[in-house]
This record gives sequence, C-alpha cells and structure tokens, in this order.
Amino acid sequence: MSTEVRHGWLITVLATGQQYRYIPGESVIIGRTPLRPASLPDDNSKRLDIDDPQRSMSKRHLSLKVTETGVGIITDLNSTNGTYVVRDDGRLIKIPANKPLSLDQPDVKLQLGEVGVELKQFAIREQRLVETPDLFGARPAQQQRNLNVDEIVDVREGEPTDAFCAGQVRQAVQSAQGVNFDPAAAQAQQVQQAAQAQQAQHAVKNLQAQSSQNAPAGSTGYEPGSVFDRLTRGQMSQKPAVEIDGMTSDDAKTTADQQRQYAMAQHHEFLPFLALNPYLYADLYQWLGSLGDPDIAQALSTNPGYKAFREARS
Repeated sequence: MSTEVRHGWLITVLATGQQYRYIPGESVIIGRTPLRPASLPDDNSKRLDIDDPQRSMSKRHLSLKVTETGVGIITDLNSTNGTYVVRDDGRLIKIPANKPLSLDQPDVKLQLGEVGVELKQFAIREQRLVETPDLFGARPAQQQRNLNVDEIVDVREGEPTDAFCAGQVRQAVQSAQGVNFDPAAAQAQQVQQAAQAQQAQHAVKNLQAQSSQNAPAGSTGYEPGSVFDRLTRGQMSQKPAVEIDGMTSDDAKTTADQQRQYAMAQHHEFLPFLALNPYLYADLYQWLGSLGDPDIAQALSTNPGYKAFREARS
C-alpha cells in the first residue's frame, strides 16, 4: 500500500460557522439564496446558497473550481458588490470581475458584499494498492516454460520476505481512519439532526391536534379533496406520498438542510409538504406564499415557522 495526498478546499461561512468541502474536480457557484429556486448550472457545478437578509450578495456571486491537482481557482461572476480579499491587516483588495484567480495561499478570507467567508485548503490522503511484481519475471522465458510443480515450489520457498512491522501497520490504519472523519463532530451532527426532526414532528402533531379541535364535525381542517384532506381521511397510503431522486415528502416536512430544501423546491410535488416545514429559509417561505396554491396556503397557515417569518416581516 502507498499513500497519495491530494488537496481540496473547505468553505466556511464566518457568520454561521457552516462548512462545505469540495474535492479535486469539483466546481461550486456561491451566491445569495434565491427567492425562486433556480436550475443548476449546465457545467455540472454545484451551488452553495447562503442566507443574506441584507441582499448584499448576488445570486451568482463567486465561483470556486478545484483542479485535479488541488489548486483553488476563484472567479467573481460580475457581482453587484464585488469580491474582496481580506488581508491580515484588515485591508480589502477587490478582485477583477470575470477573471480567474488562482489561490496561492492555503488560507484565504473573502468578503462577498456583507458576507464573510474563509477558504482553507485541506489534505486528502488515499491508500493505493502497489502492484505485486511477478515472482518469475526475472527468469528467462525458456526456463518459465519448463518449470514443473516441484520447481515452482522451490522457487517460491527461495523468495525473500520483507520484515513485518505491526506498529507501522497500526499507524497506517489509524491514519487512514482519521482522514476527513471526526467521530465527535459526526456524532454531534447526528444528535442535532435528530433533535431538529423530533421538534418538527412535535410541532406538526400539535398543529394537527389544534386543527382537529377547531374543525367542524366530519371535517379534517384541510381543503376538501386536497392531498392533506385525503391523507387525514386515510384515502391515501400512509407511505411517503412523494418520492423523487431519493427525497421524500416526509423529508420535505422536517429537513433543516437549506440545500436539500432548495433541491426539493424544484419539484412541484414537494411544495405542499415543504409548506409544512417550520425550518425553511426566509426567501423560500416568501416564494411559497406568493404561489396562490390552496394546498400550500393551507399548509402555511398551520406552520409556526411561517407565522414567525410573517411576524418578523411586519
């Protein structure tokens, strides 16, 4: 086994501490979370949407490309407020628009409007199998053809064996296990996601209970014939009503991941379920409320997150 080291780039949103990793061969477009979910770029780039209530960032503000050799290349996409490199002494240096810039430092801070981000290079260590040499490659061709079973055994017994060091093996295994994996951080993230999902489930159950108490006899509290009315009456399967690209309507009602919310919002079938989610970002709430769909409007009216969003805007 041999170890090959490559480099990727870690983007940290300084205000929230959110982090996103990009490996060699990947590209990402960074911008403000759009009001209306947009399609992904044609060049297979990913999108990194950042909440920016002040709207100081452009929707397509900056791109980052990680080359196969691990070089980070940034390009300001003709943004409204520009992209600035933050020097150690606090000075800001504006980078030209539409001109790729290779990062020559492993740690760079940028200012995108009023949003600060940090780009930091990280190492990726990969274990590679080394091809085993042919035991008989050094023997002349005519001798190889004439070897019988006993001679082959004799040759194998005569091959030297490298010394085995258990300490080196243990060190290599521990090193490989430590690459790009922090057990404590992973466990903390799982606990946080589980807590968020549980809170969302409690909120939905409480709202459904309140709705059923206030609804007339025989009514479910939802628009007659709507997807929620049919679910409540048991006219639809209790399995996820919608499943697309590995995402389900159950996910849509509870996920706090803004990138996942953004991806779901591009499928009309998920919109009524997203409207039940109390963890949506502000622009997505505003967009859902502007659609005029009765199912979506009914779901939003029972959503405590949407209620808080409306109160904050008033």
